[in-house]
Amino acid sequence: MKVHAKNLEGIGTITGYNHLAVFLRWMCEHHLLSERLVTEFPELPDIIAEKRCDLREIIRSAPQFNGRLCRGHFNEEGQEFANLFYVFGRGAYPSCVDDYAKQVLGEEKYHCAEYKNEAYLYVPYEEEYYQGVSRYIDEAWEKLML
Repeated sequence: MKVHAKNLEGIGTITGYNHLAVFLRWMCEHHLLSERLVTEFPELPDIIAEKRCDLREIIRSAPQFNGRLCRGHFNEEGQEFANLFYVFGRGAYPSCVDDYAKQVLGEEKYHCAEYKNEAYLYVPYEEEYYQGVSRYIDEAWEKLML
């Protein structure tokens, strides 16, 4: 994601990693990371559990991620879930991130011209954001995997 390419004011490029960080943390907390990722980055589960670092920064700069999440970051069950849920254009995870932004910002602010159809980037990234978006992930897990 290239936030600057969208010419959005008042936010930094790190916000483009908000939803990725939520998904990575959720997957880790549910023991869905791949052995390969944990072998290459053994401190990652502890970093996530202890909230020692900003996961957005890790995703952006750690060589294991190079600014993105991919199938190889998750175990077989995690890959299956990601394939079903983390898809654009099918009302899945990206839509959930948008729905949460609309809930937090309100309908009028969500649709304002200032946000240029990228309102989800303006929701403050904090524990409340994680808790709110992760509820959508929990619901999807129950629906798709159980």
